[in-house]
Amino acid sequence: MGVIELTSPLAPTAYTLHIPCNPQPYERDGIKSWQDCVLKNLEKIFAAGIAAESIAIENLDYRFDLLNDIIDELNLSVCLDFGHLIANEYDFQALFNQYVDRTAIIHLHGVQSGHDHLALNKLADQFIQPLVSILKRFTGSVCIEVFAFDDLKPSLALLERYFKTVQRAPVSE
Repeated sequence: MGVIELTSPLAPTAYTLHIPCNPQPYERDGIKSWQDCVLKNLEKIFAAGIAAESIAIENLDYRFDLLNDIIDELNLSVCLDFGHLIANEYDFQALFNQYVDRTAIIHLHGVQSGHDHLALNKLADQFIQPLVSILKRFTGSVCIEVFAFDDLKPSLALLERYFKTVQRAPVSE
């Protein structure tokens, strides 16, 4: 039984896919070869019965525009990881605006001195308000992508400061 089959009872909004990129393919032949490999692997995923729009391609540490044509051609969704964008000094606002209609999930985490997946309060102040503005417009899923409870608590506190009026959904047991 595969991961997608095992998680289907949870009714996930998207399956986030990391596409690794060799750091050398930035010459033309390398990019084309890498893109061809990505297409072949996605075709295998689709052949297994996975709908293209349920796959959300996550930006990692390379230029996300290298995947634009593939995302458009295959009608894929996007997972925008703002921590990765900030850590790699990409314009997260421009990328969000470009993919607003395709973004299924946003990953949030802090970045400081080149380290990511930290608490949100580790973000430089210049990023907080633009992120909050984007989150107020976004209607998909948001994942606070930290890996320690000590990073989750201040992240939730920071978000609560900006979203005090948001109604909490009742928790059912």
